[in-house]
Amino acid sequence: MSSKFRVFISKRMKSAPENPMTVIAWNKNNRILACGYHNGTVNLYYVNPSRDQPGSSSLETIQAVEYHKKPITALTWSDNGMFLSSGDSSGKVAFWNRPNKAWKHCLTNASISSPVRSIHWNKRSEMTAISYADSTVACVSPSGELSWSNAMRQPVDFVEWTLHGGNLLCGTSFGEIMILDQRGVETGTVPMPCLANANTEPKLVSLEWHRKSQYGLLIAYQGGQIQLMRNEQDTQPIVITCELELTTATWFKSGTSFAVAGVKPNEHCSVIFFNSKGDAIRELDVSGTRINSMSLDPNDTMIALSIENLFCLAQIIPTFIWAFTKNT
Repeated sequence: MSSKFRVFISKRMKSAPENPMTVIAWNKNNRILACGYHNGTVNLYYVNPSRDQPGSSSLETIQAVEYHKKPITALTWSDNGMFLSSGDSSGKVAFWNRPNKAWKHCLTNASISSPVRSIHWNKRSEMTAISYADSTVACVSPSGELSWSNAMRQPVDFVEWTLHGGNLLCGTSFGEIMILDQRGVETGTVPMPCLANANTEPKLVSLEWHRKSQYGLLIAYQGGQIQLMRNEQDTQPIVITCELELTTATWFKSGTSFAVAGVKPNEHCSVIFFNSKGDAIRELDVSGTRINSMSLDPNDTMIALSIENLFCLAQIIPTFIWAFTKNT
């Protein structure tokens, strides 16, 4: 993906005011977009270029997977694209796969009655980490085997595996990031130079690691502080400050860029795009008051945005410098 591109909103779709979209996740292997809703439904879509309106997109419904009865709070695909995991505000976690043509419910974990905060698969798609609002963090295999389950000293809002998948990073509700070993025991914390001059209480909005980028560990806070790290102990990270109240952030699938979403001081929503070195390269203004979730397609040519009861698709078109030389 080129670091120079144009971006514009190509599609808007409203959901019922009483049933807003809460979280979205794009499968990086088979183009399926999963959308979780307040009523517990998870809809699966194919996003295709529109034949009637060039430059826009159309949504083709694959199916609705139904198990949850409470709002969807976490939604993530396994790295190999074969499993979808969903969690809700009652503590139920469901695993879905597609043995034939339809996605089917294959496993349930309802042992903890506390809202699910985050779900994340490891690189080999053989283990998933789950964090709950009551400070519990658990690691479960796709077959349902529990590897470990521990109560942390702080509630954990985000979980992410380290570069080689051996340790687990846990971003807490108080802005701290703990490092856990393979047994779930805390061994240290991640240094946070980006918070050195912070004058607001740190609140994490994103913790994401892209393995193809040199500074692949992306950490973003609501106050606008962003940190890019080479590893979890990097003492010289790239530090960025945004004039936004951030709500979410995510890497491009290629690892060449990342996007952060938030609210400007004038209370308008905006998405700012950065290259992998932390340089701002593009900005997209979006109508609405809060971007709850966003995800990029496998080719980094579209970004999906969940804004209250509004769903938006934005096209990302790379720009190239062309030259023509005659009579050489």
